Parts: sequence; structure tokens; C-alpha cells
Amino acid sequence: LILFVVAATLFACSSDSMVSDDFNKRAVERPFKVKKVEGTFFLAGGDESCGPVVLNANGDGPVSHLGQSTVFEKWCFNGQTSDLGTRTITFTAANGDMFVGEIQSFQRDGLTFTEEVDIIPELGTGRFANAEGSFIQTINISDPTPGFGTFAYSAEGTIKY
Repeated sequence: LILFVVAATLFACSSDSMVSDDFNKRAVERPFKVKKVEGTFFLAGGDESCGPVVLNANGDGPVSHLGQSTVFEKWCFNGQTSDLGTRTITFTAANGDMFVGEIQSFQRDGLTFTEEVDIIPELGTGRFANAEGSFIQTINISDPTPGFGTFAYSAEGTIKY
């Protein structure tokens, strides 16, 4: 009986949790920042899922909570510059973890776009599965020619994961 009491006491005082660490993790809201991502964009004919015109923008650079990352933005629109259309932006970390944001609104001042983005929880993977948040992104277009050009991108807001 004494041996049983000693063994039970040792197990009760153990620092190891009987519950997995994944169960104990809680999403934490953190500042989100992109200092500078650079890349290229091009306009192309759309498809059934996107409509008559699509803009694809690819870039890379450091992103908080992701490290060196790739960024891909897809803009499906009807060719009217006043139409927001459907726009998504995907951030992918070097290890493959990713999250997707949807552009909610934008303002244009010459070759600069300022856009409000909401993170889509269902589309995150890895540590960003079910991530939430929002941020403001600024895109500066340079060297535009008909159909393609280069850009520099920055963003700031919050992400909860």
C-alpha cells in the first residue's frame, strides 16, 4: 500500500501533461508586417473560373511570422479599372505553411494601390490553419508596360494563429 501511495504521488507531481501540446495551444494575435516584397505582374486572358481578364503578380521577400516567403496575387476582373473583381493574395513560407487573404477594398493614386485585406481562415495550412486577421497593403507599380510590369509591396496589420 505504501509503495502504491508513493508511485501515485510521483505521477501526480509530474510536470508532463497528459494532454497534448496541440490541445493547449491557443491562437494569439500578433502584429503582421511586410517591409518589402518585390516582383512582377502580368495581365492574361482569363478562364471559366476567373472571367475575361486576370492579373497575376509574383514576388518574394521577408514577411513577419513566415520569414523569406513567396507572395502570389490573383486578380480576376472584367477589365474595368473601377471594378474590384475577385482578388486573393497567398503568402507561402519556405516550409510550405501558408495563408490566403481576400482584398476587400482598394484605392488607387496613380501607380500606387492601397488595399484592405482580410485573412480567410479556411484556406490556411500548417501553423496558419484557421488563421484570422486583417492588414493594409500598399503596392507601388514601376516600369509598367501594356500587360506587365514590376512592383514593390508592403503591408501592416494583425494575424491571429
